Amino acid sequence: MRDLAAAQYAVSQYDAMLEATKKGTHAFRAKYMGTELSEAHAWLAFLEGRNEDALGLLHGVADKQDVEGKGEVALPAREMLGDMLLELGRPKEALVAYEKSMKVDPNCFNGLYGAE
Repeated sequence: MRDLAAAQYAVSQYDAMLEATKKGTHAFRAKYMGTELSEAHAWLAFLEGRNEDALGLLHGVADKQDVEGKGEVALPAREMLGDMLLELGRPKEALVAYEKSMKVDPNCFNGLYGAE
């Protein structure tokens, strides 16, 4: 929604939640929170105008998902990468990201819509 203050607040809340999880009785769950944390920080960097940092974070998550897979309900980071590249006015690179995402997650709306 392009609300920098709200994004900063949400990311700080997630950071705090991660730290609390690490110190809690279910600390083992913290290792599963890294993907969403990186995605949140990527979008925050994007809103702050740190575009290359944002793309680097999303590339890292997407590459990791390519190797390890993702959860059933997790959003494809490669698709998010395509969305971000479109926002940056880089449609050719976005198309590559969407096409790669559709190989793993066919028929996802954003991937199909973005590639159109």
